[in-house]
Amino acid sequence: MTDIRAKMFNRRASGAQFKPDDVVRSLSLSPGQTVADIGSGGGYYSFRFAQIVGKSGRVYAVDTNQGLLDYVRRQGAEKGLSRLETVLTDGFPSAIPEESLDLVFVRNVYHHLPDPAGYFAEMKKRLRPKGRAVIIDYSEKSGGISFRSLFDHTVSAEKVQQDMARAGYRLEHSYNFISEQYYLVFSPLSTG
Repeated sequence: MTDIRAKMFNRRASGAQFKPDDVVRSLSLSPGQTVADIGSGGGYYSFRFAQIVGKSGRVYAVDTNQGLLDYVRRQGAEKGLSRLETVLTDGFPSAIPEESLDLVFVRNVYHHLPDPAGYFAEMKKRLRPKGRAVIIDYSEKSGGISFRSLFDHTVSAEKVQQDMARAGYRLEHSYNFISEQYYLVFSPLSTG
């Protein structure tokens, strides 16, 4: 049953309306980089990131669901993605070393975080000085009655920006090529 759910997540993530190729291209990842895919689900983006960063890089697929992570691990092995690691968490992924990440990627997960400012303040310690945090999620203004609006699976871009400022980040860029979603890129403010 978990494999079916993972495949469903991946099919949805790869949907043309979500512009996955544009998302990946806009990240400008390169071999040797390290990425944390927070809320990796079925691993769609984790697999794509691992192919780009290659054997000299690393991707952490982070999720709260062991079954989904088992699926990601199996599929990663079948695809020969030896530097794809799964991280089970019930909150903050403390297994990720400090100052090890070039990118924290959070897609459709931010609205689930109980304390986003606290989460990203801790995650900031895991970022390298020139690292980035990318947040893609549904806006409250995405229109009409939907599963997302009925079950509070939205958060405004303004709230995200306020939380991230409190956590010690500045907004570097925003993209608007995904309909019904915002795409925000943050960098950590220096602490020195």
